[in-house]
Amino acid sequence: MRQLLDFQNPVVILDRHYPGLQALTVDVDDYGGGYTAARHLVQKGHRNVGFAGPVITRADVILNRLEGFRDGLKESGLPLPEENIFSCPTPYVFGLAEGRKIAALRRRPTAIFSTMDTLSIGIMEGLREYGVCVPGEVSLIGFDNWIGCDMVSPKLTTIAQNLTEKVRNAVDILMRAIRDPKYRSEHITLGTELIRRSSVADLNG
Repeated sequence: MRQLLDFQNPVVILDRHYPGLQALTVDVDDYGGGYTAARHLVQKGHRNVGFAGPVITRADVILNRLEGFRDGLKESGLPLPEENIFSCPTPYVFGLAEGRKIAALRRRPTAIFSTMDTLSIGIMEGLREYGVCVPGEVSLIGFDNWIGCDMVSPKLTTIAQNLTEKVRNAVDILMRAIRDPKYRSEHITLGTELIRRSSVADLNG
């Protein structure tokens, strides 16, 4: 990364932040998104929950979402057991395989937060293939607010990030850096939003 920043041309880094490094970066509040997902599931009465994503990684994006989710559960005294952390890549096909595995578990989580919508939708279909009802038996929350969230049944509840705003901020600081050679350091973090649809069941009776 330092080698990239040593070039004279300005560079904007998306979805990464390096404390102590002079850089132009734009990301989203991944920790806050994970935290919001956990709080939503807790408010809906879920006590045995899971997390799905490529957790064997050094990527801040995934680890921050996991940490936020874990902390959101912890506030209500709920654990995130290791057996409820499903490590897999985010494309649909891997979610499909993971959904089939989860369907076969004797004690399935009642809800799962995935780090990407495509993964959640794959898990949804894998569960359905084995007769597991979503959200009746397993609720799902994704991340990104991908256009496909409204095209599946049930429609997917998700944590939205504003990609248009992310790109706009990246272009804005890049243009400023082009105009001003001394402007080479700024970190922008954009918020996330819970989009409630129909893939999370209310277990409060």
